[in-house]
Amino acid sequence: MPDNTKKKLAAIMFSKFVEFENYLSEDENFAVKILSDHDKILEKEVVLHNGRIIKNIDEMVFAEFISATDAINCSISIHNNLLNFNSKNSEAYQINVKVGIHMGEVYEKDGDLFGDGVNIASRIQPIAQKSGTVTSQAVYNAIRSDGNIFVRDMGRISLKNIKEPERVFKVYIDEIEYKKETANQLKENSISRGIELFDRVSTKNEIQSIAVLKIKNLGSKEDDFFCYGVTEDIILDVNKASRIKIPMIADVIKYEDHSSDSNSIAKQLGVEYLLTGNLMKMENKFKLSLQLYCTKSGKNLWTEGWENDIKNIKNVRASIVSKSLKSIGSKVPDVILDAIKEKNEISPEAYELFLKAKYAILNVKSSADRELAQDLFKKAINLEPNYLEARYNYAMTMVQSNQNERAIDILDDALIIANQENDQSGIAGINTIYGIINVRWGKYQKAIEFFETALEQRTKEKNIQEEAKILNNLSFCFNQLGQLDNALDFANRSIDLKREISDKKGIAASLFSSSLIYRRISDYAKSIQYSKEAIELFDELDITMHDCVLKMNLGLYLV
Repeated sequence: MPDNTKKKLAAIMFSKFVEFENYLSEDENFAVKILSDHDKILEKEVVLHNGRIIKNIDEMVFAEFISATDAINCSISIHNNLLNFNSKNSEAYQINVKVGIHMGEVYEKDGDLFGDGVNIASRIQPIAQKSGTVTSQAVYNAIRSDGNIFVRDMGRISLKNIKEPERVFKVYIDEIEYKKETANQLKENSISRGIELFDRVSTKNEIQSIAVLKIKNLGSKEDDFFCYGVTEDIILDVNKASRIKIPMIADVIKYEDHSSDSNSIAKQLGVEYLLTGNLMKMENKFKLSLQLYCTKSGKNLWTEGWENDIKNIKNVRASIVSKSLKSIGSKVPDVILDAIKEKNEISPEAYELFLKAKYAILNVKSSADRELAQDLFKKAINLEPNYLEARYNYAMTMVQSNQNERAIDILDDALIIANQENDQSGIAGINTIYGIINVRWGKYQKAIEFFETALEQRTKEKNIQEEAKILNNLSFCFNQLGQLDNALDFANRSIDLKREISDKKGIAASLFSSSLIYRRISDYAKSIQYSKEAIELFDELDITMHDCVLKMNLGLYLV
């Protein structure tokens, strides 16, 4: 950085004289006169509120303030003064301004300011209504506890030449004005003015949400593993569909007794539909009964039973998933449709060994438990050599045991089978594990190659959950390589996808990671913003795992 350039944190304000262009087109001399009055009013208010005008750009005023509170109070005072000014003048001599305020890191050189902090303030200013003010999340975080300032969330908005959507807030002149407009009215007003709300754009093709609760075991206790395994496999099959939110087995397992009512469980999981049922295993046969419940109607959309041999379980699962996806209005992926048509017989013994291995992983308490799972996977593969899921699950247990070279050997064999069967989804899963292994070895550039290969397939599938995970992995790799712009780009893309499917736990974890990256580039305003949002989400989910570290970091950022 040049000696005469310094970096600092500042509240930046851009204000635009709304009527000026009309005055200029009608009478240039008149326009110059009223612009002079405009400049005097704004200059006086900026100085009174501890600010400094950087420069006047035609009808725009570019100013900086020491604090976000000073900037907000200045904008409110400007609007009030202009209301008074306008009331004393004719309709032909009116001044109204639109103000945008952001707080962030800026660079100062020869009295001028530049950088993302300046760019964001200038980009959000046009969003304001006539005689209105809008702010960024960073400003909101700084003023939210001030009981004399009234603010309402407008949502996230994509800004020109700004990588990530910015959450924007409307500032009201006083409590009376605030109470005149509801949150819904603000949203509708924004849409009617042509403002593209990012969250609304992202959900034009609506994302459906469904949870599969653990299937109840009606047989002997020792068959519990079978019910757990079938449940998880149905979840993983549904997850192959595009643009769908489905909680993973770890999120639904706590509801296995179904003691709460369906609406309560659905609300806690953040879904609209629940798939529940029971199963009885009888040697190599099973009876399965399921029902799909809709929270909106409060009724079951359907109830159906399946009775079949375990060797046909893949076809049965595909039929269940197809019926469920069609019922909720989601497209059934080709891989599921193909699984219904094809003869997908599997050795019942191999399938049971596979499910027992996954059940053992769920309950791992020692290295001996993991070795038991590995032995079960190995036996399943010996019985069914082309059992792809068994192979890469086996490889993942090796990774967890730090037997990475052995895991690579298993994955190499699995990749040969996946290529032979043209299983693109399986290939993506295998490449993801290759990437994880290379991360453990510190070979971040190589890991990136594997993750990018997997990402290409997950993007084609529109498998948002897997896509978000891979983006997060890529962010970590670029962070380790010191390529912080790339790290932030991938991290924020991951967060946006997680927001799209309302994965609050995932959002919070990614916000935590991103706050650390922003700290590395000294953008403390963003670190504060992301840390606070992560803390709020973790508190909402009653997850205390990161609580101490997040709050300690937040304190450091504030200092």
